[in-house]
Formats: sequence, structure tokens, C-alpha cells
Amino acid sequence: MRILPFAILLFLTALVPAVRAEDSFTIAVVPDTQQEVLRANDTRFVNRIQWVLANRAALNIKLFAQVGDLCNWDTPDHIQYQRASAGLQLLDDAQHTVGAA
Repeated sequence: MRILPFAILLFLTALVPAVRAEDSFTIAVVPDTQQEVLRANDTRFVNRIQWVLANRAALNIKLFAQVGDLCNWDTPDHIQYQRASAGLQLLDDAQHTVGAA
């Protein structure tokens, strides 16, 4: 019967409390970044993180997640990891300034 799924949905919706604006928050999700740490002059990775930090209060960002590959491969000098680490260090540094100024 077609009415049954709709009735179940209506019932379940009534059980879920309304979301208040002050309870809403944002989850920032960054996709594969491996192409963004290949070259020293590519600032996309750092720019993404700076944007999240600059907008964390306005968007109430509670979680930052990176999905996919962070780097392509390792090299003897570990340069891709160093570039990624430098970008992620911005998040570490910002963690210590939450609530400041």
C-alpha cells in the first residue's frame, strides 16, 4: 500500500524534535588534496584551511574533515607530507586560539 511509507515517515518526523537555529552547525569537508601538495607554489591546500578558519565563527564550523588522499606518494625528502603538515598546522594553531580575542 502506498500510504504506509508516508504514514511511517509522518510518524517518525513527529518524533524528531525541531532543530533550532542555535543548534545548527557546519561540517567542513575537504576532498582529495593530493594534487594540491605537489608543487611549492600551489596554495590551494593552505587556502582551503585558511577559508575554513576565517569562516568558522560565521558558519559555526564544528568539524573539519579531509576525505580521500592527502598526498600522492612519499619521496626521500617527504615534501608532500611537509606541505600537508604545514597546512594542517594552521588548524593546530587555531585550536589554541578558540575563544581568544
